[in-house]
Amino acid sequence: MSRRIDPLFAGSTGEVRNIPAGADFLSQLAQGLYTSLADPADPGALSEAAIYLPNRRSARALESAFFQISGQSALMLPTIRTLGDLDAAESFGMFGAQIESLPPALSASTRLGHLARLVSAFQTARGTPVSATNALLGAKDLAGLLDQVALAEQVDWTKLSKLIEDADMAQHWEDSAVFLSIILEQWPSFLADSNASDPAVFQRALADALAASWVSRKPETPIIIAGSTGATAGTRRLMKAVLQLPKGLIVLPGLDDQTSDFERTAIRQAPTHPQHILRRTIDDLGVPHKSVQLWPGVEPEAHLESRRRLMQEALAPAELTASWGQRSAELADPQSARAFIETATDGLALIEAETETEEAELAALLLREGLERPGERTALVTLDMGLAMRVSAHLKAMGVVCEPSAGIPLLQTRLGAAIMQLTDLIADPSDPVHLLAALKLELSRFDPESVLALDRHIMRGPRVWANWSELQQHASRLLEQKRCEATPDEAEKIASLIERLMPLLEPLEPTVARSAPQMAGAIIEQLSLLVSNWIGDDAVWNGERGALATQRLFELRELIEPLGPVTVRAFADILRQDFLTNAAPPQFEHPNISIWGPLEARLQSADHIVLAGLNEEHWPAQPASDSLLSRTFREAVGLADLDERVGLSAHDFAQLASTTNTTLLTAKRRDGKPAVASRWIWRLRMLIRGAAESDEAEGFLQPSPDRDPRHWLLAKRQSQRFEPSITRPTPRPPQSARPSQLSVTRIETLIRDPYAIYCDQILGLRRLDPPGIHPDARHIGTAIHSALEWFEEDGAVWDEAKLLAELERALLAGGVPQLEIVALRERRRAVVQEFLAWRQDNGLAPDERVGTEVRGSIQLDLESGSVRIVGIADRIQFHTDGTARIFDYKTGAPPSLAQVQSGLSPQLPLLAYIAQNGGFTAPNNANITVTDLAYIRFGTRFEMRDLGSPGDIEKLIETTMDGVRTLLKSYSDPSQPYLSAPRPHRLAYPSEYARLARRDEWVDLASYD
Repeated sequence: MSRRIDPLFAGSTGEVRNIPAGADFLSQLAQGLYTSLADPADPGALSEAAIYLPNRRSARALESAFFQISGQSALMLPTIRTLGDLDAAESFGMFGAQIESLPPALSASTRLGHLARLVSAFQTARGTPVSATNALLGAKDLAGLLDQVALAEQVDWTKLSKLIEDADMAQHWEDSAVFLSIILEQWPSFLADSNASDPAVFQRALADALAASWVSRKPETPIIIAGSTGATAGTRRLMKAVLQLPKGLIVLPGLDDQTSDFERTAIRQAPTHPQHILRRTIDDLGVPHKSVQLWPGVEPEAHLESRRRLMQEALAPAELTASWGQRSAELADPQSARAFIETATDGLALIEAETETEEAELAALLLREGLERPGERTALVTLDMGLAMRVSAHLKAMGVVCEPSAGIPLLQTRLGAAIMQLTDLIADPSDPVHLLAALKLELSRFDPESVLALDRHIMRGPRVWANWSELQQHASRLLEQKRCEATPDEAEKIASLIERLMPLLEPLEPTVARSAPQMAGAIIEQLSLLVSNWIGDDAVWNGERGALATQRLFELRELIEPLGPVTVRAFADILRQDFLTNAAPPQFEHPNISIWGPLEARLQSADHIVLAGLNEEHWPAQPASDSLLSRTFREAVGLADLDERVGLSAHDFAQLASTTNTTLLTAKRRDGKPAVASRWIWRLRMLIRGAAESDEAEGFLQPSPDRDPRHWLLAKRQSQRFEPSITRPTPRPPQSARPSQLSVTRIETLIRDPYAIYCDQILGLRRLDPPGIHPDARHIGTAIHSALEWFEEDGAVWDEAKLLAELERALLAGGVPQLEIVALRERRRAVVQEFLAWRQDNGLAPDERVGTEVRGSIQLDLESGSVRIVGIADRIQFHTDGTARIFDYKTGAPPSLAQVQSGLSPQLPLLAYIAQNGGFTAPNNANITVTDLAYIRFGTRFEMRDLGSPGDIEKLIETTMDGVRTLLKSYSDPSQPYLSAPRPHRLAYPSEYARLARRDEWVDLASYD
């Protein structure tokens, strides 16, 4: 069968072509190959070609491009593979016999696990053992270095030892050099003993074998490497082999073909330049610069050609940009510099947002506006994945579903979050936060009402149980003794839920001391069993996300097995990090809008490209420092310059910024701090200013008024604008709804924060403690009060050890950690001693008694009705002469005498008034005269604070009651509002209802009474 010969493959050897920046690389590639190779008489003609692309996404996009060009008819596609992921099993016939001698490659997970084992052994031998998670961090550094070595042309480690001997290094670099013995000595030995290959070395060997196979066999079918800059030595070796083939073809992305010899030399010495890698590749291939031809079918457009020249100049090395004005004139020749800039910036806009939040809104509006033109494709490209997620969220709010193409971390998917939460639960099955989080998972099969009842009535407050069994007992005790507010129906739901959880949680043991394989298997088996019984939707395991979760669990088992015994908590930490760094693919791709990272955007195009996040340290990102080798050492042994990553990033920027319609977005502030625009933006501005008048320079980069997203954002905000209330809440419930009973402590609350009384006693809103919180002053105070009450009721044996033991038991039962109790034991012992000494000095006669937690009340008549005042006295000493002494225990600093006299702390005077008016039952029903009121501080220190003599007490009671009557009378008036903390300086603690009162919206504008 006769075949026509296209000019692409007219020569006897391979050639190099170029698709310039700004062109739709994959569409042009597909069109050119289809025109050259497709034959209507031979449906399989195109399929004979083999095309190698940089990544899998570009491979999928090229398949789609061929499909579009063929008119969506049946087409046998060429073989499309990726350069960085050669598969020996899939392509064995290409590699030749030399690959057969290579030992099989370790998986990436297995390699990481064994490297972590070596790191752990290394640190242990040096007397500084590390955890499994820290060992993995060190292993990742070593694995990254192994990958870099495999990608380099040639690495000579012998030079490192010489440098170490000669250099006067900081201790850090000396330690790092010793640490490298793991991969220089121990790792090769391990691979030899295991008959295995390092995966990076294996990939390099595959590339070398493939290149050798091409050279020896000289295939007659087209072999094409497209879209690669030749950044790695292995790729350049493949390119050299392709150039020796009769139908070999290399298609470069965005090679600048208008540089002079002097400029090319300078670029070769500037690793941050966008053309640096391409220039090195051309030189290494031995291809004359002028022999690189333009891809057939690419029609140069004047404004895009000017744009490319502008971008290359803006990103040029410093030695080539000494005179911006002169360079602008040279670029513009024969037209004026201003005309050149005007042409180059046609379709290019720069917008500065105030913050990264505004930047995300502007980007979302630009993407959404593209949908107004049917068939137009708009793409956002950013290195900031946080920004990408915010843009996706803004689009969703506008009714457009568009997920970032890079996906979201597996940890943020429904399945990933469920697996992580259940792993945390395995580590501690009775942890209140993890248990409630697991029960409330979207995928949980448990009844939401039962979970809510368990949450509200059992799990709130300090954790007072150590394991699942004790949690069951705690719940049973609360329900049986009716010590919670659960209704009978809620109690039944709680009991039923706990019964369902028992077979799932009782078998779990947080501590495992088995061998490594048993450990890894046991944890994952427990996790699999728990997931299958916990999740109600089996369909979540279907699709790419379910497959990825399964794969990650399988590979985590491979990773853990070499590590030796690890705790479940360590496994949870490892899994969390893994699920954070592995992205789950998007579930839906919008046909007209894309959100790409620079890697996904390579070789792709759109009608409108939005480049966002263009701030220093974001894009370009600063190259991560090498923690193992200094720049000097890297250069000496032959590793790539870290700045080359900036050069690749600059190449991505130059390619994308050279498209027909491009918008650049940057922010003036990020993370609440001033931000600096990307160096590329700064250079672009400087070049334009050098070519135009300063007063009009910025105008070249401004978007047209009808396409300016700032105007759209302003209109959007104005349409959503509302006038917030700037007045504080002034609830005035009717008389019938106002409380007819108040405790002595709630009267103090009414003085300090009336709104709290309105919320609590009128609306019935009470704050729930967070689950598993650390005990605060309230919980500690309750525990100490109960211990002192027990001690007084236990009898007259005032034993120091007995009281101290009861205090610690009560604190432990209240959720205070044992370590904290022991740490403060001696301080509490001293407090107990002082208390007992005071108790001994204040002993009672045989027929006198002490009352603890004595309850009393009295009806207070007012003009508009009556209010019952109730109170509990911590301690009352009743004497035979009809007098009484009332004491109140405080674990912290008690109120001052001035606070009591001013009426801010009326608790003790109110208790005295109740006592003197028969509100407390006295022995023999005698009348009581209160002669002493005092606070007893009993916490980590002991203090007595007496409120004065009997005469002072009587006056204090009278003054307090006058103020209380006035207060209660005012709040019996329906026109009196319950204000939120009208005098904030009076608050002893932050108001629990401040957020409900929305204080932040009005507090700065309101005037206090």
